[in-house]
Amino acid sequence: MTISLDPDLYAAAKADAERKGTSVSSWMSDAAAEKLRQQAWDEYMASYEAEHGEFTEEELGRPIPVAYVSGKKQAS
Repeated sequence: MTISLDPDLYAAAKADAERKGTSVSSWMSDAAAEKLRQQAWDEYMASYEAEHGEFTEEELGRPIPVAYVSGKKQAS
């Protein structure tokens, strides 16, 4: 498989991959996976809000428990 990137974007991705000790290929795979996770989350939230209404400013201002930030429920 071959992909094309803007040269500046490639340089930034390559530099970050090198800092992290990984290949550009692995870096790109991780970036694509994150993009797909974010897209799935955005679609879920849009569906939730369509069913239950938009979040209020008060709800958006509440702190999020750390246990849910990672996307995994942690034991109390």
